[in-house]
Amino acid sequence: MRPRLRIRSNLTPDQAIEHLREALRGHDPAVTGTFSGRYVVLRINESRQHFGSPQLSFEIESVESGSALTGLFMPMPSIWTAFMALYGLIVFGGFCGAVYGYAQMQLGKTPAAFWSVPVALVLLTLVYAAACVGQHMGREQMEELQRFVEQSLESKR
Repeated sequence: MRPRLRIRSNLTPDQAIEHLREALRGHDPAVTGTFSGRYVVLRINESRQHFGSPQLSFEIESVESGSALTGLFMPMPSIWTAFMALYGLIVFGGFCGAVYGYAQMQLGKTPAAFWSVPVALVLLTLVYAAACVGQHMGREQMEELQRFVEQSLESKR
């Protein structure tokens, strides 16, 4: 579900990190980033972020011919947490409704609470559709982050 990024460079990992740092300090205020050793997280500048804005987190590893960058595009942590909370609440509600419906059935009453199961499935589908819409909205920015990385690593070869 989350797109991956794999780039090979003839730069060493330390050189690649330095090129990325220089590019972030340079002329492109559209992208911001944080570094922790060889782990990098790039984001779209806050003024341009929206519901579907991605972030790119990747690690730069040493390989024989230079370095390999391997990472994932993902939603911003606050958006991801909100979606996981929604999924959890909907599943929990559907499960509780199913248990309550079973209890109603065992007591010889009309198991009306079973309706929570198809309602939960519809809600899960809607949340999934919203996630797909957000991913589509962020596609352009995802490509922008990828171009930024590729150009940064090629800039001073």
